[in-house]
Amino acid sequence: MKMKALMEGFCRYLAENTEIRNINKALEFLSAFDVDIEQMSNTTLRVRADDREEMQRLIAPQLIEMGYEWEPNAPSAGFGRFALRDRELGSVYLLMKPRARRAAGVGIDYETRVASVLQELLPDFNIETAGFGSGSDLSISQNNKELKLELKTSSGADFGQFRLKYNMEQGVWSPVQTKKFIENADLYGGIFTQILEPNLRNKHISDPETPQYNKRNEHIVGLRRMAGTRNQKLSLQAAWFGDKSDMKLQIDSALVQNYYALKGDDLIQIQGKGVYALTAKAQATFGIPQLKDEIRASQVRFRIKPHSGPDGVHSFTAALKVSLTRSPFALEDPQFLEKIENYLIN
Repeated sequence: MKMKALMEGFCRYLAENTEIRNINKALEFLSAFDVDIEQMSNTTLRVRADDREEMQRLIAPQLIEMGYEWEPNAPSAGFGRFALRDRELGSVYLLMKPRARRAAGVGIDYETRVASVLQELLPDFNIETAGFGSGSDLSISQNNKELKLELKTSSGADFGQFRLKYNMEQGVWSPVQTKKFIENADLYGGIFTQILEPNLRNKHISDPETPQYNKRNEHIVGLRRMAGTRNQKLSLQAAWFGDKSDMKLQIDSALVQNYYALKGDDLIQIQGKGVYALTAKAQATFGIPQLKDEIRASQVRFRIKPHSGPDGVHSFTAALKVSLTRSPFALEDPQFLEKIENYLIN
C-alpha cells in the first residue's frame, strides 16, 4: 500500500515538473531508498545497495512507470541497469551495484576474522557467524549452552544513522522506514521518540512550496539537486540551528546497551576498544564492565546531510555517536577466553 502511494505520488510529481532533467528526477527518486548513489556522468548513476537484487525488484515498478527499461545484459553493466532514453530531458542509466565493502562488507570481514581466530583458540567449541542474516553476529556454544555476541568495527559512526521526513500538512517529523531503520527499529525508534521528536517540534519548514525541496506525497524528505540548493540549506540551518550546522542531543547510554541486550546478546566486542557486558549477569560472570558504564558520551546528531555536492541532493539525517573508555579485556585475550571456557563448560 505504501509503495503504491509512493508510486502515485511520484507520478504526480513528474506530471507537474515536466522541465526538470531526468538525471535530477532519478537522484530525487533514489534518495528515498537505502542506497548509495555515485554520479559517474551527466547520464549515468551507480546505485549501490546491500542486496542489489532485492533493491532492483523494489524500485522496478516505479522506474518502469517513469519510462525506464531493465537491461540485464547491457555492455559493461555487470548485473544489469535501468535505462531511460530521452533526447529532450536527457537519457539516464542506473547501474545496479553491490554496496561498497566499507559498509556491510567490512563488518562481515571482521566477523569472519574473529570467528576464525576463536575457532583456532577454542577448537572444541561450535562458533558461528550471522553473516548478512539477522541475529547475533557471533555465537559460541557447547552442548546446550550458548554465548551470544555483537561485533562492531568501531565505536564511531558504526552505531548507525537514519533519515527523517517532514509532513507538510501536519507539521510533524517522522523516520523514513528504510530497511536499516526497520532492522534497528527498537534502537532508532526509541531515540527518535524519546530524544529527537521533542526537540524537532519547533523545527518547521515554513516555505514548503520552495522548488528546492524534495517531496514524496505529503512529505518533504530533503533537498533536490538544482541551483539554489546550497542557499536553501543555509537558510534552513540558520532557522533551526542558529550559527551552527547541526543539532547534537545527549542520549542515555542505557538506550544503546538495552537495544543489544533485547536482541539476546550477552557481550559486545568493539574493535580497538575491547569487550563489554550487555547485562548485569554477564558483568558478574565475566568480570568486565557493562557497556553503558563505559560510554563517556553518547549523542544523536541531526543535520541536513549532503550526498552529491553543495547544490546536490540532501537528506535530513540523524546519526548516533558514541565515545567509549577502553575495556580491560579484548575477546581474544587468553584470560578472557578462559572465562568463556569456564562459562560454557560449567
